[in-house]
Amino acid sequence: MTARGGSSEVIVRPRRGRRGFTLVELLAVCAIAAAMAALVAPRLVGSQARQRVLGQARAVLAAARTARARAAVEGRRYVVVVDGTARTIAVARQRDPLAAPQEDGDPELEVVDEANGWSRPIPFEGDVTLAELSIAPATSTVPEPHDPLARHQISFGPNGDATAARLVFLGKRGDRIAVEVDPTLGVARSLELVEAE
Repeated sequence: MTARGGSSEVIVRPRRGRRGFTLVELLAVCAIAAAMAALVAPRLVGSQARQRVLGQARAVLAAARTARARAAVEGRRYVVVVDGTARTIAVARQRDPLAAPQEDGDPELEVVDEANGWSRPIPFEGDVTLAELSIAPATSTVPEPHDPLARHQISFGPNGDATAARLVFLGKRGDRIAVEVDPTLGVARSLELVEAE
């Protein structure tokens, strides 16, 4: 392309291989990315809260499985200690039934040994709380409501039996999940997660 103006010629060539983006294009991409992040972020926050509630149920299931397996192997009762005030779950064993107490006031449950990984207290996940707790008395298989902030024991016997129990955990957003212990089989299972709306 040429332009004539007076005595000299000016040659204007079109740009080829234009590189980079205009400011308008960059702003448009940023606006689209911000809109997508605004749509996805609430789902991610809800997902994390839901995972904390599920994680708490998995921790109780793991503790129950550990207690059941150790009771069968060692031939003595193991318990899952749920402490709503301290917000912990731990596995402990009853003193050997064939051993005499070593001193007056010898505790029935052996003290948690921090050196053993299986007996370390497991703290509750983040903002998860124990909303409901039902444990059956020794003569029954029907769980009765108890104070969730107190300290309770779910017992697992060497023959595979267990104390009937139901624990309901509540997340910050209102997500709930229940864990039940079957007294006959001594098996713990989690029930369906109820998500908050």
